[in-house]
Amino acid sequence: MSPLVPGARSPRPVPSSDRHEAEPERAPGPSDAGCVVLDIGPGAGAAIVMTPGALGGTEIEIRQTGQPWDGTHVAVRQRHGDGTTRYAAIFGSLAAGRYEFRPRPGCSSDRPALVADVAEASVTLVHWPEDDAPAGRPRR
Repeated sequence: MSPLVPGARSPRPVPSSDRHEAEPERAPGPSDAGCVVLDIGPGAGAAIVMTPGALGGTEIEIRQTGQPWDGTHVAVRQRHGDGTTRYAAIFGSLAAGRYEFRPRPGCSSDRPALVADVAEASVTLVHWPEDDAPAGRPRR
């Protein structure tokens, strides 16, 4: 089952198998408050993964628990708002369920760095594990 909600109108993560590898992705610049669209409601929620600034530009891969990693990902971006700068990966429309996250590319571990539950019609806010977190141990 794909983590994406069929028929969702907002921009969605794209599995790497659906892209041409000859064209590298360009890292998007910072975003300002109000620039992100979340498509949530019956059957769909969203996840915001807050990260340290050091992860800016890093791609975060997502999968629904029990499914294989398929390369679906979004980039951690700098977010401006309320006079502060934060870093986050935003998954704007997900089917309700439990999700696992890991950095990509090159993550050789099948184990997630983070686990979160996404409920329909809501936004789940989670924080990326700090550097001193035990390696390979999922965090919520």
